[in-house]
Amino acid sequence: PTGAPTATPTDAPTGASPMPTSDPRPPGCRDVEHFGGYVNKQYSNMTCSMLQNWGQVKRDYYCGREATYRDETKNVFHFCPETCGHDCAPTPSPTMSPSAPRTKSPTAAPTD
Repeated sequence: PTGAPTATPTDAPTGASPMPTSDPRPPGCRDVEHFGGYVNKQYSNMTCSMLQNWGQVKRDYYCGREATYRDETKNVFHFCPETCGHDCAPTPSPTMSPSAPRTKSPTAAPTD
């Protein structure tokens, strides 16, 4: 930002840096920076960077495999959601009330 404001508005930007934009991804939707997991008895230190350098078919395969990192076993896409293209958006909550009112007595057949 600049010091004091100018007396009159200027026609061109003054070179002030733009405000930083916030990251739209939820915190849990970023690759774990120091992930180094044990996967499939083949890779003892698989990283998200490693996955980024592989072809799509191989990456998809390993993103769906289980990995153990810091005593936690999950699918690789939980540790590398960006690299694996995993959708981290929360699922919608269930509704608080039934969709249709309850009947006073059971019906013989399903109702609409």
